[in-house]
Amino acid sequence: MLDWLELLDRTLFLKINSLHTPLLDTFMWHMSKSWHTYLIVFVVAYSFYKKFSLKKAAEFVLGCAIVVACADMSANMIKHNVQRYRPTHNLEIKKQVHIVNEYSGGTYGFISSHAANTFGLITFMFFCVKWVRPRYKFLLYLYPLTVAYSRVYLGVHYPSDIFAGMLDGLLFGTLVYFVMNKYFFKTDAQKS
Repeated sequence: MLDWLELLDRTLFLKINSLHTPLLDTFMWHMSKSWHTYLIVFVVAYSFYKKFSLKKAAEFVLGCAIVVACADMSANMIKHNVQRYRPTHNLEIKKQVHIVNEYSGGTYGFISSHAANTFGLITFMFFCVKWVRPRYKFLLYLYPLTVAYSRVYLGVHYPSDIFAGMLDGLLFGTLVYFVMNKYFFKTDAQKS
């Protein structure tokens, strides 16, 4: 069973990684950068400041920092304990992997920190931005999905690395929100 799943994972990876165009190479390269995430956090924090107060904005930023710390540390702990080679470091398929800008990532890839961090932050934001209608809030998930796809496209993660990172992020984004909600988000932000 595990061999079949690994073969499926590798086959899906090679299919996604082979779909290259110069325009997509540039787009996916930039989607793997962190500055977009900081910009999203800044925009939402500014919305908290304008709608509520500087205190609420600071609480939101604190929650984001805790989510990233938890998701990133757990992803890296798993990565260094499991020690599964990234596709770019896997000697069996390394020559089949299309890389962009000579980027091959670190040695190990399971689980994806990019997926954990972005899914964690967006999940935390999803719960926090109560003034946005739920059907529109789900659009927030287009961002981590694109970042996650970019990691497979760039050849540095298998789909299973992304899936496990996504679950890690969803867990910590939800957990941190409920802890923060219990101790911090008790006033005007909840009434909206």
